Amino acid sequence: MKSIEEYREAKKAFDEKLSDKEVEAVVVLRDEINRLGKGDNNGGFLSWSGGQLTVIEAKLARFSELVAVYQAEAETKAEWSKAWIGEQKAKRFTEVQRELGVVQDKVTVAQVERELDGEFANDDKERVLWLGLARHYLAILKAVDRVMLATTHRIKDLEREHYRSNKVG
Repeated sequence: MKSIEEYREAKKAFDEKLSDKEVEAVVVLRDEINRLGKGDNNGGFLSWSGGQLTVIEAKLARFSELVAVYQAEAETKAEWSKAWIGEQKAKRFTEVQRELGVVQDKVTVAQVERELDGEFANDDKERVLWLGLARHYLAILKAVDRVMLATTHRIKDLEREHYRSNKVG
């Protein structure tokens, strides 16, 4: 499909504009989540000590804060683009109506809107990419939240085990 190919090319060009810090934050989160699942010395999630889990949890928190900032920024850019496109279309409406009126006797609102949609199609496509990036970041943050919850539960389990093994009585 030509539209999918066009999307892939636009997405690739869009992704190349992302800062190294944005890419690094996402990669660190993904790698830490994968490392947690593999465990200490590939022993699985349950092989981590409480101290190790606390260090990983702190790293996840630090980098998820960065991704949250990037998510908010991407969402804001998408909303800003939507407002800007609407403003530009409103400014051009009468002018486009006159231009079309020179070519044909009767001009409908739908014709003017189609013309404006075509004129601002690339801007709208970029807005969609910003919105997609914001959703991607949000999905990453949700995954980190779930992993951090599991980590917190595991730390509590380790504390209970430690308490039981050291209990006098």
